[in-house]
Amino acid sequence: MKKDRGYSEEYVADINGVGVSTVLWKDKKLVTLASKFAGLILITEVWRYHKKNLRYINVLRPNVVGEYNRRMGGVGLGDSIMGIYEIKLRSKRNTHRLHKLSAKIKSFAGRNRQKNPL
Repeated sequence: MKKDRGYSEEYVADINGVGVSTVLWKDKKLVTLASKFAGLILITEVWRYHKKNLRYINVLRPNVVGEYNRRMGGVGLGDSIMGIYEIKLRSKRNTHRLHKLSAKIKSFAGRNRQKNPL
């Protein structure tokens, strides 16, 4: 059965003496969030654009979604990927420089080599 926009459910579990709330919320797609301190309580209304009607509508939003959006400001997918993989952009240039320098040293040493008189 298809749920309307703004539909939400909450499941609460006790894990090692800590209450964990898992909230399922339907905006355009289903969103699932788990939290120890925020849950479904304090449902607020937010404005969302409705494509079919070409206007804004009020949608009910659980507290945990609002807290997540407020605390995750400025953190994007690209930033998290860069932090995980630590891409070294300058390492390629430095290896080319070292390779060229070692080639110059070898050619210089080859030209200035004296023949062994023995």
